[in-house]
Amino acid sequence: MDDWFYELNGRQAGPVSKGELVSLLVAGTITPSTLVWNKKLSDWTEISSLDDDFNSSASVETTLAEAESKALFLYIPISRLILMNTLSMGFYQVYWIYHNWRFLKQQGYPNIRPFWRAFFSLFFIYPLFKEIHSNSAANERLKPLFAAGPLAACLIITTTFSIVLSRPDDITVNLIGLALTLLNVLLLLPVQTYINAVNQTLPNPPAYYNKWSLGHVICLILGSIIWIALLIRAFA
Repeated sequence: MDDWFYELNGRQAGPVSKGELVSLLVAGTITPSTLVWNKKLSDWTEISSLDDDFNSSASVETTLAEAESKALFLYIPISRLILMNTLSMGFYQVYWIYHNWRFLKQQGYPNIRPFWRAFFSLFFIYPLFKEIHSNSAANERLKPLFAAGPLAACLIITTTFSIVLSRPDDITVNLIGLALTLLNVLLLLPVQTYINAVNQTLPNPPAYYNKWSLGHVICLILGSIIWIALLIRAFA
């Protein structure tokens, strides 16, 4: 198996395949000057000196051009984040978390399981905020202004309360829980604002925000079911 190891923040990372290594270049996580090694090399070598070897996958020049126009993390308008969170009854927050873990997986964390990190989002929201906050590719362009710890703590608390308040057989209490669920999105805004600002500083900023996808549709369907059930219960 053609396993590659690479240097990241002064530490050895990997193993990854050649294709995954090229993806890391495209994402901007590593650069042509990054040291890499596999069993075919006698010593750690800069990627730039392996240009001929990497031509079969992608040239360094092409890879860098793609990296300059590739979005970092889930690049969406703030208005869509708020609208989708409201229409989906908060399910879009899980989708948001899932997608950003996917970006991190593509940036050099091959052992991440985005689905499960989104499913158990309460346990992984702080690590996600922390990774976005300290992301080297993003920090090189713009320093974050949000505080990962306090934001994550507030999100965990409000989410927990919203779940608890959705249990009692009391429509008033349920509505309070719903309000907390919808207001949770405010805690994502500082992070999304940073993500969008970073993407706009790229040499070739992405021409478009991330497109609408099947995930959006699923979130809307789930949210619609809950909205209809809640309205029927409220006016029954």
